[in-house]
Amino acid sequence: MKKFFAYAAIVLMVMITATNCSKKDEVAYDDLKLSIKNDVSVKVGESASFKIDAGSGEYEVVSSDNSVVTASISNSNVTLKGIAAGEATITVLDKKTNQRSSVKVSISKGLLNLELDAKEVSLLVGQEGVVNISSGNGKYEVVVADQSIATATLSQTTITISGVAVGTTTTTIKDVESGKEATFNVIVKEKEVIGLDYEGNNLIIKAFTDVERERASVKGEKLESTKIRIISGAGNYIVVSSDESIAKVKINGDMIHIDGYKTGVVTITISNEVNEPRVIIANVYSLNLEVNNISLKVNESVEIQVVDGSGQYELVSLPDGVNATISDNKIVIKGIVTTKAEVIIKDKISGKEAALGVYVVENIIKPNDMETVLVEGGSFLMGSDDGDPDERVRNTVTLSSYRISKYEVTNAQFVKFLNEKGNQIEQGMYYYYGADKDRERGIVKKGNSYEVVKGRENYPVTYVSWYGANAYAKWVGGKLPTEAQWEFASLGGIKSNKFKFSGSNIVNEVGYHLGNSKGLNPVGTLKANELGIYDMSGNAWEWTADEYSSSYTPDAKVDPVPYKTDNAKKVFVRRGASVYCKPNYCRSANRGSNGSFQNNIGFRVVFEQ
Repeated sequence: MKKFFAYAAIVLMVMITATNCSKKDEVAYDDLKLSIKNDVSVKVGESASFKIDAGSGEYEVVSSDNSVVTASISNSNVTLKGIAAGEATITVLDKKTNQRSSVKVSISKGLLNLELDAKEVSLLVGQEGVVNISSGNGKYEVVVADQSIATATLSQTTITISGVAVGTTTTTIKDVESGKEATFNVIVKEKEVIGLDYEGNNLIIKAFTDVERERASVKGEKLESTKIRIISGAGNYIVVSSDESIAKVKINGDMIHIDGYKTGVVTITISNEVNEPRVIIANVYSLNLEVNNISLKVNESVEIQVVDGSGQYELVSLPDGVNATISDNKIVIKGIVTTKAEVIIKDKISGKEAALGVYVVENIIKPNDMETVLVEGGSFLMGSDDGDPDERVRNTVTLSSYRISKYEVTNAQFVKFLNEKGNQIEQGMYYYYGADKDRERGIVKKGNSYEVVKGRENYPVTYVSWYGANAYAKWVGGKLPTEAQWEFASLGGIKSNKFKFSGSNIVNEVGYHLGNSKGLNPVGTLKANELGIYDMSGNAWEWTADEYSSSYTPDAKVDPVPYKTDNAKKVFVRRGASVYCKPNYCRSANRGSNGSFQNNIGFRVVFEQ
């Protein structure tokens, strides 16, 4: 019994001990507390940290987006690392108390250093220079310390500096995001005049006409042009001529090319946006004679005028058989013995030369007004398969017999008509326009009458309108040839050897053209064609009776009448080409047109048989 009570007492004591613990014996934890209260900002690639100031000591840290920011914990230190720009939430969990605390984290791109590609810019007044921002954060401000010396504009990462006045100043660039600044010096110097390899401001230039240029091209020759090299300046040059009818200019790299076209004075300006312009006065001189060829007899003298040049000339080549003197603008040529030669005249100022063709003969044969050749009737295929489009519609033409001028109508023949009939007006056009012309003139007016320029009697008359040629033909009892009559005669009629040119396949044998003559020549001085007709290839174009159409009609024709149009302004066919045409133009099938007059259009006449 005593043992029982002893055990009961022990059990009761244990129970009392187990159920009567005091508050002193409980473990208490502080509330979770972080060392930061605000949001956290971190740059990409950088780290930030904060502490857990209170809690149980056992924690877990979690990022809502590990692609933006990661978080790690060591003891009570939380470390954040920026991964990419963006936002995320970092949550700290107290494992024992289950309390949570969150921090909002913003990750931004890392700032770059501000760097420029130059520390100094040197430029001229009026010139622009460029400095580039090679590194920075995208938003910038630019300030020039002294804007009376230079100004600056900013476009993205390019700073453009403009020189205003001579001096030195500083330009500052600020990176708005990082707050960093960078500077560079600006040195502005006085404008310099563009430098040339030519000293002085007055230039002498030779002028070449379009005909001379075309002739040189045909002969494979290069005409002289004036060249000036730019030796100093800022580049990007503009070159301007004050009158391109006198001289044209162009620039290729640093080389200026100047081409003269006629006598005159022009101002040539070389400029850019930086340098002081360079101005040159160019004196342009052509050298032209009133005629390019003359005919005279032995012991006869002829006076020729220089109509275009500087006024100072000399003779540099005097062939045997000819005597020549020059005074002011007058050249006197005297025939000594029979010869065909060239006298060379030189302009002392420009250095340009001109050639005067001289024919010295025992007697000048002047074609008789009625000197004609019989063209027996027959048929031929008009046009050409290898010519221009207006020649290619071939058609068979049958013609009755007729007579045609053996030579082109000459100045000596036409002057008689002018003195008898006068220089009348028909359809608003004078018969003749050459009396007051400087070039290739053959007939001039003296008082109330006309006379032939000495030495040009047997040259083809030119400056004749179609109406003047037609009136002359009627005056002598004939008419202008139709296109068909002209081409048939040029080909040699029924005696034709089918030559390309009138009388030969070699153009130089039968025709004067751009490649073998500098101007009109006396009629009948080259080889005749199969019928004995001269100069139907080259020398002077020849009017025909037809108005111009772009093509023939393909139907066969018998003695076709002159083609007519309803056009108010008449344009007539011309045939044969001239001394101012390329050699191939002298072919018998070639067609041309004109509604006025020229210094290279003449004519011949046909008569009924």
